[in-house]
Formats: sequence, C-alpha cells, structure tokens
Amino acid sequence: LAFEKAYYGDSNQVRYPTDEYDPKSILDVIEPAMQNALETRVGKASLEGVRPVVALPPSYDNAFKLESAFQSFLPDTTTFVPEPVAAVWGAEAQTLMDVSSKDSGHVVVVDVGGKVTTCTAVQKNKVCASVTLPNTGGELWTQTLVDSILEDKTLNLPFLDQDEMAQQRLYQAATVAIAEYNTSNQAHIHIPYISMNIETRQAQHLDTKVSRGVLEQKVQQRLKETIAADLDEGIFSPHVPPPTDYASLWTSVLIQLLEQINVTPMNVKTVLIVGGGAKQPLVVSSLQQSWMALTGQGADVIVVPELAKRSELVALGAASLPSHHQYDPEQGIVVP
Repeated sequence: LAFEKAYYGDSNQVRYPTDEYDPKSILDVIEPAMQNALETRVGKASLEGVRPVVALPPSYDNAFKLESAFQSFLPDTTTFVPEPVAAVWGAEAQTLMDVSSKDSGHVVVVDVGGKVTTCTAVQKNKVCASVTLPNTGGELWTQTLVDSILEDKTLNLPFLDQDEMAQQRLYQAATVAIAEYNTSNQAHIHIPYISMNIETRQAQHLDTKVSRGVLEQKVQQRLKETIAADLDEGIFSPHVPPPTDYASLWTSVLIQLLEQINVTPMNVKTVLIVGGGAKQPLVVSSLQQSWMALTGQGADVIVVPELAKRSELVALGAASLPSHHQYDPEQGIVVP
C-alpha cells in the first residue's frame, strides 16, 4: 500500500503533514486496504491463520506511531521489522547479495521513496544508524517536470496555471512520463483538451517532449535549493563542503551516516539501493560515482536490483521471514 498517496489522496499536488502521523487516520486507510488484499489475493475474509509481517520506517518516532495503529487490529502474532532490514532480506532472497556480507560488515541501504530518501546502516539484522533526507524522493522528479511544463511559454498555454482540473491531469501525465525516463532518454506528454483559453473559448491541447537530460539538469538545480534549506538540520557531514548535486549529496550523507557509528567506508560490504524513486538512472549513477570517489571501489559493492524489484524488495524481504521466527529491534531475528 502506498500509504502517503492513500492517506492524502490523488491530487495535482501531493500534500504532506506538518505534524505527527495520526494513528486513527492511518488505521482508517490501512485496515480496509489490508482486508481487500486478503480477500482478493489470499482468498481469505479474516486474518485467522495469517501471520502478518509489517515493515516500518527506521525512524523510531514514526515507526512507533505506525506500529501502535497496526496493533489495534492485527493479531498478536504480527511481526514488525525495519524497512532497511527487510530490504536486506529481500536482496538475499533474490540472490542479489551474499548472505554472509551482513554479518561480516555493514550494509548501507539507500531507500529512495516518494517524498524522502533514507540511508540506513544495517548489521546482523539490526539498524545501526539512519539519516533521512526530506524532499529528495521520486516526487521531486514529478513536481519538477510539472513545474517545467507550466513555466514553458513556448507551449502557448497561458491559462493552464489557473485550471486546477487541468493541473491534475498534467500531474497524472507527468507521473507516467517519469516512468518512461527509467528506460528512455525522452518522454512524450500528450493531453488533448487539457484546458480552454478563457478569452477565445478555444480548446487547448498539450503535446510536448522533454528529454531526460533537460529534466535531470532542472532536478539537480531544485535539489541544490532543497539542500540549502536543510543545511542546518544535521543531515549532512560538516567535514566536507555542502553538497550541490546528487553525487556530492550522497557523499556527504554517507559520511555523516558512517560517522554516527564510527566506521569507515571500507567497513561497508554492500550498498543496496531500493525504492520506487531509485529507478531514475541519475540517482543510481550518481551514487556509484560518489562511492567510487569515497573508496575507490567499483560497482561490485553497489547492488542495484532490476527496476521492478527496487520498489518490491522490502515486501519480498518481509515475506521471506520464516513463520517460526520473530524479530526484535535489539536482538535481530529471534527463534522462540
């Protein structure tokens, strides 16, 4: 379940809370969705005989509130695991990484979600440290593309920014276009009858192509502005210059993460990149560039799942936990 989208609804502008998550609101969204999943995918009308495994963010505050919401309707057999730990399990289940690597050293999980990016150090099935980067997920790309089209005077759509319904259609089309960039150097956005010229009462159509290179430049610029706003939040390492693009962003955040647990990059055996927002080629190539600059090590350290698996790996990992095993944040996997 894409929680943010389900909770805040489909609109041309995705809204995010300024306060804490409300467990009751979370419950109102998740309970019927889980019930529907049981009935349509498992063929069951209840949770009887089902052991749920729920993957939660590594951030304790949000995880605690989410866990509280789930516990109100899930059975006592429910197991809660941190998302980055589940991602490592998923990579092991899909034979993407050596099972022994998580025991011999740290695994850094870079999870590029819809709104945020989370970098987490995992060792022996436990979260050692985590850093969350706001406004750096896949939504950054979608909103940048939308704004780019709205600002493009050559399209001759002067009233588009005044038409909320048209903007909603544009946002939906931009979401589809962003997926095209995963495998193509160009995206075509075609929306007939998107709006109407208020003065002439003539229908307006949108038909444009945007190259991936152009969008990447604009995303890098917006990322630079986002970074400037977060410099005082303790997210980036004070021991390197402030980041100005994706590559220097990864470098600064990885150094900050590893400094929290007093290890060097050479102690990291694997860097695993997951999340739907990690499907953009620039996200992956800049992380590889950053890691090479930090360690001199090649791409064999960075595990990049195939496109579909990047957004599924956490769920696949959670599902791989044996039915007779439990999870404890302090101990890791526990066999009763």
